Amino acid sequence: MKILKKLIPIFDVGMSLYFYILIYYVAKNPTLYNITFWIFITVILWFLDFLYLSFYQKELEKESFETVSQLQIADLNYIGTYISYFIIGIGIVPKDGYPDTLFYVILGLLFIFLSRTKTVGFNIFHLLNGWHYYNVTNSDNYTMTVLLKRNDLRKVKNLKLLLLHNNIFIGTV
Repeated sequence: MKILKKLIPIFDVGMSLYFYILIYYVAKNPTLYNITFWIFITVILWFLDFLYLSFYQKELEKESFETVSQLQIADLNYIGTYISYFIIGIGIVPKDGYPDTLFYVILGLLFIFLSRTKTVGFNIFHLLNGWHYYNVTNSDNYTMTVLLKRNDLRKVKNLKLLLLHNNIFIGTV
């Protein structure tokens, strides 16, 4: 279980960078076979993310409630980040005969940056599985990013929270 908890941040960061990799390789080789391959990989990763979130959702049942003083949707805060990933992914597609070195250097730097920061943990697969990111402030004035399944949370005063990694929590009402 401890090994799994160590691998989860790496898994989440990798999932966050997946669409960057997908855009790069589809733009590099836009054949039907290549697009079908990447769609297949996307479906597999979507299912793995579903299992990952389901596991943590079951673990939430054991947690106690925490008082919430403020709840604000944060999904839209990350759109600029992902637009820049797509622009970079398409912008550095090499011409025929050039190596992919620049792509791998930028990918490595993004991976290091995302794994070291405590504010960016946005994973598009979570959105595809029906989860949304919220900025939640608890009664101690500590603000955290929380993944929640429900959309209408205006009257919520208590949440069960479980730390996924860094400053990203998963929660339930």
